[in-house]
Amino acid sequence: LPDEIGRNLVVVVDDLGLSPAGIDAVCGRLKAFLADSMSSGDRMAILRDSEGTGVLQQLTGDKRILLHAIDGIRYLGGGTSPAGAGGASWLTLVYALQGLRDFPGRKVVVLFSENPGLVGPLPGTDVAEVAYAAHAAAASVYALNPLSATPGVTSAAPGALEALAHDTGGWFGGDFAQVL
Repeated sequence: LPDEIGRNLVVVVDDLGLSPAGIDAVCGRLKAFLADSMSSGDRMAILRDSEGTGVLQQLTGDKRILLHAIDGIRYLGGGTSPAGAGGASWLTLVYALQGLRDFPGRKVVVLFSENPGLVGPLPGTDVAEVAYAAHAAAASVYALNPLSATPGVTSAAPGALEALAHDTGGWFGGDFAQVL
């Protein structure tokens, strides 16, 4: 029934580029969402850049599974360059958007990254293909820095992720609670 279709939320965590404080902030926000804001009919998946693809089938409303996924988010030592982490985030974002195409309901993809301005396509990747995947899925993209003291601040020359967020009706910057 249409009344029973909830939100589909895919969270992409830049665990290759987040600091320990960033990891703690993301985990805290996700746990607060589970405790206070997740409604019956909502489904969520948590993707980590370090995992690659293959986990979107875990889009679930089971809070125990989601809590286990949140507890699995760890600081990985910062051995990946900011550009490398940004490329991994872009690939995970593309995977999430392509996987959401056939799901009914409101679809939101949230990327948590401390360097969202560095998230973008790898050489040879077409930005338009990602925008097409987002529009085909009818999904909004939000890029959030979990440590930002000034949510919503954007750069003078928008990068690929900022342009994608605005193009899909999402935000580049802001607060996770406002997204939902």
